[in-house]
Amino acid sequence: MVPCYNEGDKELRKTINSVVQTEFPDDNKVIFVVADGLITGRGESISTPETVARILGFSMDHDRDAAHFYRSIGANERNRAFV
Repeated sequence: MVPCYNEGDKELRKTINSVVQTEFPDDNKVIFVVADGLITGRGESISTPETVARILGFSMDHDRDAAHFYRSIGANERNRAFV
């Protein structure tokens, strides 16, 4: 599982590639990425969920791909995430 919040393209590519290139058998690998929130990291032109989509080879359709709403602990208890 790869949780991400405001990481940019470089960091996300490094992390995802590291998981993909492990010596664990490919038949047993599952990559589950949670883009927590709709944040665009410093120096980035697109949001973290859009960056993840691009890295994984697809684009987001903002009319079709809805964020999941959830309540969390803390000051910002209302949040959204793409899974």
